[in-house]
Amino acid sequence: MINKIKIAGMEYTIVEKALNPGYQGIEDDYLLGQCQYPAATIEIDIDATESRKKQTIIHEMMHAVFFESGVVIDGEEKIVNQLGLTMYQVLKDNDFSWLKNEQQLIQDRHMVISPILETGKLYKNEWSNRIVNVHPSVYDIIHEFSELDVDSLTDDELNRAESAANNIGIDIRQEKRKRNIK
Repeated sequence: MINKIKIAGMEYTIVEKALNPGYQGIEDDYLLGQCQYPAATIEIDIDATESRKKQTIIHEMMHAVFFESGVVIDGEEKIVNQLGLTMYQVLKDNDFSWLKNEQQLIQDRHMVISPILETGKLYKNEWSNRIVNVHPSVYDIIHEFSELDVDSLTDDELNRAESAANNIGIDIRQEKRKRNIK
């Protein structure tokens, strides 16, 4: 199960714990989860089923969304119940990897090129614009390496760039060899 979730820039920790020790009451009093705003923690009842835990995380996430966005309304629990159940089903029934993949791709590109940008040997504003708006391929980045006097980079700068590229499955040296880039 997920153990952290970001909501409006805040990282909430998700913990499982006994929220109803010795419970013998009616079902309406049973606590499945709660959101501790000051501690940025979402607590989920350890005794709940896996599907109920997932549903409860989304429910508590909706409370945190309201809190972090400054929304205070009467009847929040009823609204969160309705939105939380609907959101849970939407997230469960649909593949949102396309959204994450796009964000991850932009982040990966930044990781590959940032060590060189930090040296000032490429024009940072130009690259930031191209990475975010034009979405250059990895091969464009490699081509930029070929245009750059790699010998002017320190070993550390080049190693950091190559390491970042390797983390996303790109061997810059091999790609340069494939394209006969010297």
